[in-house]
Amino acid sequence: MDPQKLSELRTFVKLCKQNSAILHSEDLIFFPEEKAEDPPKPPEPESEESDLEIDNEGVIEPDNEEPQAMGDESVEVICATVSSFLLLVQLAMSLLMIFG
Repeated sequence: MDPQKLSELRTFVKLCKQNSAILHSEDLIFFPEEKAEDPPKPPEPESEESDLEIDNEGVIEPDNEEPQAMGDESVEVICATVSSFLLLVQLAMSLLMIFG
């Protein structure tokens, strides 16, 4: 097979993959009796509508509220702050185990 023709064929196939409407071009109708006034259009994608009803049981509705303020962004987290936090968590866990 001629490498030049093979390269042209690969280029044409790549072009057709990018734009399938090119296959309906008048230039690609090889026999005069096949030429039409209006070439056929590419098929439209079918809608995926269905008569099935969706069961929304157990579906959590989206949160449409404004986001709440979280912490103070101006506070710098330092080692002492983290240590204090960990002590409070440890205390809370201890109280939970005792009074459970």
